[in-house]
Amino acid sequence: MTAEAESYVERDDYTRAEPLLQAALIVAETAVGPTDARIIRNLNVLAELYLAERRHADAEPLLQRSLAIQEATLGAQDPTISFPVAALARLYRGWGRLEQAEPFYSRLVEIFDRVLGPEDFHTAFALERLAGLYAEEGKYAEAEPLYHRALPLFERLFRGDRVAVASLLEAYAHVLARMERNDEAEALRTRAQAIHERVEARPQSAPHN
Repeated sequence: MTAEAESYVERDDYTRAEPLLQAALIVAETAVGPTDARIIRNLNVLAELYLAERRHADAEPLLQRSLAIQEATLGAQDPTISFPVAALARLYRGWGRLEQAEPFYSRLVEIFDRVLGPEDFHTAFALERLAGLYAEEGKYAEAEPLYHRALPLFERLFRGDRVAVASLLEAYAHVLARMERNDEAEALRTRAQAIHERVEARPQSAPHN
């Protein structure tokens, strides 16, 4: 990828960046071959540009190609594949193709859990995303243990008093209610409400002049 293209991407000047990235990809393919790390970099950056412009259909084949190259050259569990895996998971979920999104979210949990550890920030959010996907699919028995695992991580990461924790509590409560575990669901809703009340009661910071 040319330095000029990279500078345009950094400034969110996608109109100028796109043709340079496309040209750089063609040059790299000719010069270094289809599996070089520079090809992966160009594919990922161009896909990221398309995602930023909401050109999801243009991004999908680039992400798929990047992932296929990395799987073939680095292995299916290499941590560097997390970008195309995460992007494809979001893409398919956004399109409502939940069954297609599911294996990508599962892989993301596996990668972060193994590479970064079970207590890591990225692992916690991957668990929450996969749990939410299962809940959307009506797979409440699969979602419940993931929420159960993610909740203490969120409470530790956000110190138990943030809107993110309340949102997770509410999502977890919804799953428990669907499983007819109503007392547990109500207890989580009460905890979520308490967090919202504490957040709303905080004095607002004075605006800077």
